[in-house]
Amino acid sequence: MGATTTTNTNTATRSEMAAAAWTLALARVSYRSIAKELQCSRILVSTLIKEEQERIFSERRADMDGERATAIGTYEAVIRQCWDALANPKLGLHANNRVGYLNRIIDAQREIDHITGIKHVEVDDTTKAIDAFRQGAEMYREMAQERKKKKAAAVAHEDDAAVIRPEPTRI
Repeated sequence: MGATTTTNTNTATRSEMAAAAWTLALARVSYRSIAKELQCSRILVSTLIKEEQERIFSERRADMDGERATAIGTYEAVIRQCWDALANPKLGLHANNRVGYLNRIIDAQREIDHITGIKHVEVDDTTKAIDAFRQGAEMYREMAQERKKKKAAAVAHEDDAAVIRPEPTRI
């Protein structure tokens, strides 16, 4: 016959039972023995272990997400500080310092990519890297120019519409 589901709720709450079942399961105690100790069915033991496992894993995921966000925020702050230093004309940076700041930016971005799981492409040939950067910059410029043209066309269209539309007359 099937197992009966009985729960001894007088001695422990469900979360306490789940924690106890999880601990015993980690110690390789059988579900049947856990059920005897907790005075419940094997089915409930299985359910409690699954619930506790999900609770623990969700806490770990939340902790990892928080740690990832903190690390990414730190690296983004480094990147902002380096760009600010490079943009500040008062610092009078020498070429070596500029290269150092650029390397810190690249390293910080690599760490962010590593944390987020984004794989960057290693380029052995510096001319390829420069060409790739140049192509990206050109694409960005073209996109910006197209946005300006669309904006100008929209403004011109509004001006034309204002000229064409007659003013309503009041009686």
